[in-house]
Amino acid sequence: FTLIGSPSSAGEDELASYRRKWDILRITLETTVYTSAPSADGTNTLPEDLLAYKMQSPQAFLTSLHARSLQLFTPSNMTVNMNSVYLPYQIVVTLVSAGVKIGCSDIGRGIIEDWLARRIPDDSEECRKGYTKVLELYCLHVLPRLEEWQYAEEFLQYEQELPAKDRNVRAAPCV
Repeated sequence: FTLIGSPSSAGEDELASYRRKWDILRITLETTVYTSAPSADGTNTLPEDLLAYKMQSPQAFLTSLHARSLQLFTPSNMTVNMNSVYLPYQIVVTLVSAGVKIGCSDIGRGIIEDWLARRIPDDSEECRKGYTKVLELYCLHVLPRLEEWQYAEEFLQYEQELPAKDRNVRAAPCV
């Protein structure tokens, strides 16, 4: 991560795909270690940095993952104003999936809602695909775990970016 670092400014970045892949691997590895059972013989062969995560509460752990992703993707000339607008949708999906896995759907909801509020929509295929994936995770995994079925249905009813056919498909499980 020290070799990749955050981008120097907003916009195109030649390391963006590598940064995204490495962060997904980091989140996945750390979540796997966090949720793994202790070794049967009582020995720990993991580095101390990874073992330290297991001592955190699930909320602190997910908040830490999110903060590190924000730091990695926020341009270095804007580190004072780190926010989710710089996070690729794949990172949002990975973070929130980790939150669902460790029982922190409420923090996952906050991550998604912050990303949705700050994102800059465009008509590119990649942007639509990302938006759809984040909404699918939000409405089919996060909100149901929080017993917010009614809110999920209302959210999709008033949502205007998804094509009507996609909105109805995603709303069907909520009804």
